[in-house]
Amino acid sequence: MNFSRVAAIAAGVGISISTANVAQAAFVMTLDDLGNGVGADVVISDGAVIGAVTDSGLTTTVSDGGIGPDGLIFFNGGVGNFIVNVVTGVSDPVIGPGQMDLNSLNVTGGSGNLVISLTDTRYTDPVPSYNTNFGGTTTGSVDFNFLHDGANTEFGGTSFFNPAAVSGGAFSGSSTDGVGAGNPYSLTISAQITHAGPGDISSFDAHLTRLVPVPVPAAVWLFGAGVLGMAAVARRRRS
Repeated sequence: MNFSRVAAIAAGVGISISTANVAQAAFVMTLDDLGNGVGADVVISDGAVIGAVTDSGLTTTVSDGGIGPDGLIFFNGGVGNFIVNVVTGVSDPVIGPGQMDLNSLNVTGGSGNLVISLTDTRYTDPVPSYNTNFGGTTTGSVDFNFLHDGANTEFGGTSFFNPAAVSGGAFSGSSTDGVGAGNPYSLTISAQITHAGPGDISSFDAHLTRLVPVPVPAAVWLFGAGVLGMAAVARRRRS
């Protein structure tokens, strides 16, 4: 083996080692205890191991249980005073395309504020609209926010649906909204959970579904053309 070939192989190995910690997945979940002021406590990227870096520069703290990106992210553990967090994020190809779902169960051992966010950057549609739905129960309060970013940035963009915070029992809400230009673009579902003390519990599901225009059947167009033709004939006879 000549020296140039050895050098090429060595360079390739070096490149593969240096990029081994870069995540390729576009589907990311974070859990952030607002009380510690250190940013996201839990970062999970679809198909990535601990230490991988997401597109927005976040370093994963929990390994995704799946083998490669599969559209499913799961976390089960404690964060700050939130002693129970069972959180599932689902996207394409499990559901979709054009869908994303965040499901969560959270219990505290004391007062606390926790933000759970789910983002994906794989959406394409020139001028899309989305149905947003959420529902659940809480003994504290939950504040939902749905974001769109035409620049296709993880957790980026502006709100297209930001309902008032819900509290004190069962709740639900829905909306239909256009999300503007940008192709590809990112979507984010975020929920801030506020609990006043031990034993508070919040359980909810939040879902995004892209609206797909229903094409008018060809028979309808033919029927319309026929009606117009008959009207034209009638006008000629009257004249």
